[in-house]
Amino acid sequence: IFVEEGTNNAAAINSVTFQRGPFRILDSHNFSFDGHTRVMLFTSNLGLTSPPIPPPSVLSVQINGINLAVQNVGPVTGVTGMNSSYIIVRLPDLLPPGNLSITVTLRGVVSEARILPVVP
Repeated sequence: IFVEEGTNNAAAINSVTFQRGPFRILDSHNFSFDGHTRVMLFTSNLGLTSPPIPPPSVLSVQINGINLAVQNVGPVTGVTGMNSSYIIVRLPDLLPPGNLSITVTLRGVVSEARILPVVP
């Protein structure tokens, strides 16, 4: 998972507003049926070029040990020289506020833990 320069915070934005964290679990600007925030994480190239979304046995995202619903994946395009992927996840109801530890698991290999700030 890429980080914001000079921090251990995950390089991530709200997938609707394109604003960086801290992230709220519920977001009144979200167009989804449930109002939950979707976060777009940026990672090194995972080789995931388009949907369908791989099953959890291939790709999963965990925050403080809780599995998050992966809703979309793909390559980052339009940026010269950037070889990376994005993963969009849905924040669940039961997350505590704070600087939470987030990891990505791809084919059994777990990424370094990064920080995702969540507020009530």
